[in-house]
Amino acid sequence: MQGSVRASTQAQADTLARELDLLAPRVRALLPDARTQKLSVWSQDVPELFWLPRTVMSEADGFYAGSMHRIHLREKAEDLERTLAHELVHASLGESWETLPGTLEEGLCDVIAAQLCPESAARLRAGRLTSACLAFGSIGLELECSLAPESAASGIEVRFLAHLRVDGAAETPIDPLDVFRSSAGLSSAKLSPHVKKALYGLAGMVVQRIVDRHGLEGLHELCLRAKSLHQSHVQTNAILEAAELDRDPAHWRAALLEGLGGAELAEFLRGHPDLATPAMLEFLQPEHGETPTDGLLRGLKACLRLPESGATLDLLAEPQVQLSLRRALGS
Repeated sequence: MQGSVRASTQAQADTLARELDLLAPRVRALLPDARTQKLSVWSQDVPELFWLPRTVMSEADGFYAGSMHRIHLREKAEDLERTLAHELVHASLGESWETLPGTLEEGLCDVIAAQLCPESAARLRAGRLTSACLAFGSIGLELECSLAPESAASGIEVRFLAHLRVDGAAETPIDPLDVFRSSAGLSSAKLSPHVKKALYGLAGMVVQRIVDRHGLEGLHELCLRAKSLHQSHVQTNAILEAAELDRDPAHWRAALLEGLGGAELAEFLRGHPDLATPAMLEFLQPEHGETPTDGLLRGLKACLRLPESGATLDLLAEPQVQLSLRRALGS
C-alpha cells in the first residue's frame, strides 16, 4: 500500500487506491532522486486545506500539501488519474530538485504525467501549449476547402483557402522568461488564471525540450550542478542552452507551436468546434441553392493546418465539426 485514500464513496476510494498503488512506483522509477513516503490522498468537491480560504485552490484540479504529505484532488477533475500522477511527482521530488526555478517543477510534473497517462497526453499538451501561445497574442491556422464537381453548382471543382486567427486575452503579452521567475503553482502566487495557464504551458514546453534532448537525467544534472555551485536555482542561461532556446519571445512562440501535432490540433478544435464553420459557410454559400445538404457534405473536403508544425486535420472527420456545419446549414 502506497498510502491512504479518502473519498465521498467507497467505490471512488477503491479506484483511487488502486491508481495510487500503480502510479506511485512508476513515478519514482522515472524520476532521478525520488523519495519514498506514505501519502494520504483526499478527493474533495473543491481541493482545499480547511484552514485556508476556500478560494485559494478553487481553480485547481489538485495540489500537494508537502508539510502533511497529502494530495488533494478535485472529485470531478477532467482526468483524475493524470492529476494524481502530476501531484505524485511533486510528492516524490528529492531535495536536489529544489534548485529548479520558477514554474519548471509544474512542467516536470506535466511531462511525467503525460508519459504515464498517454491516453490523455494530447489533451494536456493542447491545453497547456495553446494557452501559452495565446498569451503571446494569437494562433494562426489555414483552412483549405474543396468541393467535388458533382456537388458544385458550376459542375467544376471549386477550391478555397482561408487564414483563420484565434486571438488571446486582451492583456499585455507575457514575458516568457517569467517562467523562471514566477512560481505559478503556489497558492500564494498573485497571478491571473490567464497568466498561470500560460506559465504552465511554457514550463511544460521547456522541460519537454530538455528531456527530448538530454533525458530526465540531463534535467536533473542541471539541478545537481547548481547545488554543487551553491546556487539557489539553476541559472537561466543553463536552462536556455539545454532547451535550445534564446531570449526572443518569437522563438518561444515558434517552439510552442511546433509542439502541436495532429492529435493536439484535434483536441484544440474540440474546444472550439465552430472555429472554421463561418469560413466553410462562406465557401458553400454560392453552392448551397437547392442542393441537398447531404450532397454538399459528401462532396466537401476541408483541411485545417497549423503552418508552424505542419499538423493537419480532416475537419469533416470530426463529429463536432460535422454537427456545427449541419446546424449552420439548417440540416
